Amino acid sequence: MSNDAPTRGETFVKMAIATVPYVGGPLGVLYEDILARRKARVSAMGIAALSRFEGTSEHFVMRLGEEPRLGGLFVTAAEAAARTTVDEKARAMGLLLADAADARGNESSFDEKELLLLALADLEWPHIRALGELGSFPTDEELHQQGKSNQTLGASPKREDRLRAIEALPSPVLAALLRHGLVQQESAVDGLYVNGLTPFGHKLLAYLQGAVQVEPN
Repeated sequence: MSNDAPTRGETFVKMAIATVPYVGGPLGVLYEDILARRKARVSAMGIAALSRFEGTSEHFVMRLGEEPRLGGLFVTAAEAAARTTVDEKARAMGLLLADAADARGNESSFDEKELLLLALADLEWPHIRALGELGSFPTDEELHQQGKSNQTLGASPKREDRLRAIEALPSPVLAALLRHGLVQQESAVDGLYVNGLTPFGHKLLAYLQGAVQVEPN
């Protein structure tokens, strides 16, 4: 799944680095190391996909070739894995790719895996960290199920902690989570507020948590 031949872009960068006085050598070593880590994450994504897929590696490759949408997801996952600094993200995309491949004949399941993978490809560590933090807080509906009434809901420490955590999020992080439907926004008398993760958000978080258990190599 990897190609060791350098691209023209990589060759150009190496040449440019080599011309930098005094620090060109160390910069070149650092650049090679970063490239190696990128390739390792793409490999980890592929290993996670093959370990999850219900079939042989040959069958998996056939599925990628015969289904255009699946092939497109593979390219998206590989490119995102190469760019990310989050190992769990790379492996989670491999798990999602495998589940999309296994969803043959089940269009609604494939659609969901596609949307999950596209959302994850757009997220990086600040978004993933926020997703995990918000996933630890109950929504208002869950607090109601725990016996909280409308009168006592506002005084719930867990709800107050959730609202403080959301308020502390940088605006671009919250905007990305909202854009991908990972958190739910509710209306109130004093405006809109975020009411924890959506079921879609919990599913994506579960893939990230599952990726921690996947062997990187």
